[in-house]
Amino acid sequence: MQVYRGGLDVVVNILVLHGMNRPGVNESVRENFEQLFNDAQLKYHLAFLEGDTQTLKQVVELLISKGIKHFNIIPILLFPAKHYFEDIPNILKDIKRNYPPMNYIIAEPLGTHQTISNIVKNKIANTLIKNDKVQSVVLLAHGSSTYTEPRQAVQHLAQSCDVFGIPIQTVLLYGEGNYVEHLEKMLKQYPQTLIVPLFLRDGYLVQRTKQNIRQQAFAEYVTFASAINFVPDLAKVIKDRINELEVLANVCYAS
Repeated sequence: MQVYRGGLDVVVNILVLHGMNRPGVNESVRENFEQLFNDAQLKYHLAFLEGDTQTLKQVVELLISKGIKHFNIIPILLFPAKHYFEDIPNILKDIKRNYPPMNYIIAEPLGTHQTISNIVKNKIANTLIKNDKVQSVVLLAHGSSTYTEPRQAVQHLAQSCDVFGIPIQTVLLYGEGNYVEHLEKMLKQYPQTLIVPLFLRDGYLVQRTKQNIRQQAFAEYVTFASAINFVPDLAKVIKDRINELEVLANVCYAS
């Protein structure tokens, strides 16, 4: 977690999503979150890294103009890469330069939470119940051409899901271990493979990747699970990340 101290006041939770410039996508995601937290007593603001409205900079600066100084920043990202290590901190540092009393804490990504492992295992188990011919599982994640942390995190997740008695492997869209180079070899060995997309939603990138995989040789018998798609358990993960920040803030500001 990353802590930046400044003034101390009311704490506001900001959930930071990737977002997209494609029309209607951010609005759809906003509706997903309204449904996800429909019954939860959780106050939060949504902000996007991409798009023209409700950007992280716009949301934070608007709240600062209303007298808010302290922010819990919860990246709605499964794994740490450029958005986590660079984009979000740089936006917040720029704002803090103009408004020094501001302080904020950035939570860990969601993918290392045990509940994410449980969600993935449930997807695998549900598929195996319906299809007993599956020979292996491949976890498909975004990855990074710059950072190794996403690959390490996905491999750790695969280890935690290795309870079904069949091989579980990982591939990425970008960086070392990318699916273009490695998936065909996996499918030659295990034609009946279940691919689980480790993404928050079955959006454009997931659909495009599925199409590319189906066009590969040896992909005739591949089965795809759905992405996480804002299942109810995701709310627990986010609330736990907020609780972790509150504990950390109490320690930091008590010293």
